[in-house]
Amino acid sequence: AEYVSFKDKRHLEDILVLDTLLFATDVYNGALVQYHLRKDELSVLREFELPVFALASKANSNSIWVSTAQIPQSRKKGSPSNIPEILEIDVLTGATKSRIALENDFLAGSMVFDRNDNLYVSNSSKPEILVLDTKKNTIIQKLDFNNAFNLQGITIDLDKNTLYVSDYIKGIAVVHIEKDYRIDWLNSPDFLVKGIDGLTYVSVNMLLAIQN
Repeated sequence: AEYVSFKDKRHLEDILVLDTLLFATDVYNGALVQYHLRKDELSVLREFELPVFALASKANSNSIWVSTAQIPQSRKKGSPSNIPEILEIDVLTGATKSRIALENDFLAGSMVFDRNDNLYVSNSSKPEILVLDTKKNTIIQKLDFNNAFNLQGITIDLDKNTLYVSDYIKGIAVVHIEKDYRIDWLNSPDFLVKGIDGLTYVSVNMLLAIQN
C-alpha cells in the first residue's frame, strides 16, 4: 500500500486524479494542491481568496473545475466582493480559464459532469442541485429535493444520463436526466442508505458509498 502525506496544517475535502497528477482541495488554506504520482513531488498549483471544496473534470481535458465557498472555519476569509464560484482551472499553469458565479450562501459539496458537458453541483447549504452549462458558463437548471436534509455525494452512471445523490437523512436519490430530471428515491431491504457522505458509481446495480 502507498500513501501521500500532505505536510503542514491542511483540511483536504476532495481529490481527483488526471493521468499522473493527483489534485486535492485544501479547505483550510484555500488552495488547490497537486501531487505527481511518479515523481513523488507535492506542490500548490493555485491559491484562492476563499476556501475550495469540490473538484470535477471532463474526459481528456486539461482543465479541472473547482468550487469556492464562504465558511468561518477556514483561514481564507476573502472580502465582501469574493462570492462563491465554480472556476475552470488550467492544470498546467493554475490560471483561471472560466468562472460561474453562485449565490453567497451556496456551498458546493460535490460535482460531476454528464455527457453534454453539463456540470451538476450539489448544495450543502440547502437541498438543491444546480445544472451548469460549462460551454456557455451559465446556470440552466435548479433541481429541488423536497424534504431532503443535507445533500452530500453525487455520482453518475457510465452512460452519463442517470445521477445518484446521497442525502444524509433521507437516503439516495436517482435523477433521470433524460426524463426531465425526474427524481426517485432508492429503497433497500438489506442496506441502510442513510448517513452516506461519499458516493461513487461502480457498475449496474452497484454503488460504492462512505457511510458515517
